[in-house]
Parts: sequence; structure tokens; C-alpha cells
Amino acid sequence: MDHGFLSFYIYECSSSTHVPNTRCIRTISDAFYYLILIISTVGYGDVYPMSHLARFIAMLASPLSIMILSIPLSSIYSKYISLREIYQMQLVMPENVRYLIYDDKKCAKRDHKLQKNEIIDVTEQIHRNLKRLRIN
Repeated sequence: MDHGFLSFYIYECSSSTHVPNTRCIRTISDAFYYLILIISTVGYGDVYPMSHLARFIAMLASPLSIMILSIPLSSIYSKYISLREIYQMQLVMPENVRYLIYDDKKCAKRDHKLQKNEIIDVTEQIHRNLKRLRIN
């Protein structure tokens, strides 16, 4: 919605200058296309505003668009990271652990049934190891 207003303002400011140039912004679709190029930071150079006011609006639209895009992109990235961590934790579940590290009290065997407190201890060890890996 914000981009529609900005493209309309760029169009209105550019349409007041009548320069015989095929590359200037002539229609509202040209202005919207130009604004999309600004947002994506591509900048092909095939259209551009001619008036100073339209250039000023485009100059303001560029950082504003980057800020508007950064908010949803950062939330998508954080969601991806959390889903990736959940997936990695599911790969290393205590039920899949065949051998436990030697404990002072006992040494676990291959088919040893884990008690609830042992499962919690193993998951805590896994969490600590993953945190150490992230730090390093």
C-alpha cells in the first residue's frame, strides 16, 4: 500500500516535466516498476524520474523500502533458524542414544532402559554440547 502511494507521487512529479526522452517515467506503471527496482536494489536504468521532486521522493523511498522489507525478512529468518534447531534436536533424541557416557555409579549397556531422570540428564548434556558448538 505504501509503495502504491510512493509510485503515484513519483508519477505525478515526473509527469510535470515534458522532456522528449523515452527513458523517463511516463505512466503510473512505469513509476510502480521504477519503485520495484528501487526496492529490490537492482536499478537497471531503463526508466528514471526527470524532475527534482520525483528524484527526491525516490531517494526517500529507497531506505524506507529497505526498512519495510527488513522486518518481515528478519522474522522469516528467525523462524527458519528455530525450525532448524528443532529439527536438529529431533535428530539427536535420547531414545536414539545407544551408549551412555560412563558414569561413576554405573556403565550403561546397549539395551539399557533409560529412567526418566537419566533421559533428562542426557537431554541436558545434549543441550550443553550444542551450546558449546554454537559458541565455537
